[in-house]
Amino acid sequence: MDRILSQLGDVEVLDRLLSLPKSDFNSLLLNIFNKQADGVTPIDVVKASQTNRFSVPSEIDPVVYHAMEE
Repeated sequence: MDRILSQLGDVEVLDRLLSLPKSDFNSLLLNIFNKQADGVTPIDVVKASQTNRFSVPSEIDPVVYHAMEE
């Protein structure tokens, strides 16, 4: 975390962000995520799913899952 704060040039930015009202902080995060997602292409999503160790195919049968949703 120190590396990131140093890179931003403001080691107190985290404290200031955390002092925001929760609704404002959530709005800020949503805006950041939207801006990050703007440049993502379908190819990027496929590549990320292939290289991200946290992204694995589900072991759940989709037909069974869909039946449980109803």
